[in-house]
Amino acid sequence: MISGYGLENLILEQANLSKFIPLVPYYDHGWSLNDKMSRSIIENPSEEHLAWNKRQVLLHSGLNKKFYITGSPYIFYVDKYSIKKKKIKNTIFFLSHSTPKIRQEINYKEIMQKLNSLPEDLKPVDICLHHYDIDLKKIFNQNGFKVRCSGKVNNDDYPSEFFKILSEYSFACSNTLGSYVLYSLYLDIPFFLTGTEPMYVNFGLDKNVKNKFRLSEYKYSKIILPLFKNFVPKITSEQKKMMEFELGLYDKIDNKLLREIILNSLKQSLVNPLKFKPLFRSLARTAFMKIKSIF
Repeated sequence: MISGYGLENLILEQANLSKFIPLVPYYDHGWSLNDKMSRSIIENPSEEHLAWNKRQVLLHSGLNKKFYITGSPYIFYVDKYSIKKKKIKNTIFFLSHSTPKIRQEINYKEIMQKLNSLPEDLKPVDICLHHYDIDLKKIFNQNGFKVRCSGKVNNDDYPSEFFKILSEYSFACSNTLGSYVLYSLYLDIPFFLTGTEPMYVNFGLDKNVKNKFRLSEYKYSKIILPLFKNFVPKITSEQKKMMEFELGLYDKIDNKLLREIILNSLKQSLVNPLKFKPLFRSLARTAFMKIKSIF
């Protein structure tokens, strides 16, 4: 199945199922720091949801849905292919990114000044841009920075390209929190924050966030941010504990149960007309992503 960031194929592979099987349960698409229930989860017709961690399950406990902790599919990928850090380069900077519905207000000149002021033993610093912001490549190249990108969101090779980049660096940093924080720590790559945090502007009416916001406004973000305020050459016990919890490393269900959940959801959608909607939505989402991959 074609999905954002190659997530659905990884979930199916983790469950030892064919990538051509429709994934009826809904699932977390990334590391959410929101304080409130996600409207995408609330409005999704599927009765099952695959969550990264206990925090997400508790946050949505008021919904009439069955939640299962499966962790991030990317951890399954890392473990299966024994991905390790290579320390070929030094620091990778993940620039905060926009979306088709959300733009960011940020001073790129200030960001580059911050990166240039980092200690010499953290250099060179390369920039990793999300594909939505690839037009910024010229700005960073003109100022002496090498730019890297994992590719389009609907590319099933996205996990491979992402970890190919991340694993080459000794350190990682960003001007805000994102899933890359957890993946860096999982690969034993120390992470720190630097540069001005962006203000996000929800011009496209994304139903999951406010009109204008910063991630630091969220209650859970305020707990996490101090962990990465300063550069430390080794991952701290507090950082590791947070990473393990947020990735659901010790709370997730086993792959056999995941397989049963997916197959049972598919069966119910096929035999019960009243439960066909989530299957239709899954097929429609795949068709939409297929079309996007062509153009």
